[in-house]
Amino acid sequence: MSRIALGFDGTDGARAALRAVRPLAAQLKCPVTVIYVVDARREPGHDPSAEGVAALREEGLEAEALVVEGEPAEALPAVALEIGADVLALGYRGRGLLKELLLGRVTERVLAEVDMPLLIAR
Repeated sequence: MSRIALGFDGTDGARAALRAVRPLAAQLKCPVTVIYVVDARREPGHDPSAEGVAALREEGLEAEALVVEGEPAEALPAVALEIGADVLALGYRGRGLLKELLLGRVTERVLAEVDMPLLIAR
C-alpha cells in the first residue's frame, strides 16, 4: 500500500476514521492524505484538515492536507484516485433513521459509486 486517503470534516465519524487509519498507516509505513471537501453549494467555513494532519503527525506518521471544492460524495473518490491512494477512509455517522437520511448520504453515495477499497469507520 502506497497511500491512504482520509475524508475528514472534523465530525465524530471522521475522527473515528482517523483512529482507524492510524494503526494501518503505521504498520504499512505509508503516508495519509487528509482530504477536506468544501461543498461549493455552501458558504466556506472552518477547515478541519489541519486537525487531522496534526493528529497523525503526533503519532509520527507522514500526513498532508488537501482541500478541494466540490460535492463531497463525488470529490472524495475522485481525489483519492487522482492522488494514487490505495484505500479511501471515511466516517459513518448512523444515529437513527432521520439523522441517517440527513447525515449519512455522503458515505452512502461513495459506497455506491467508488471503484476502490473503502475503510468505513463508525
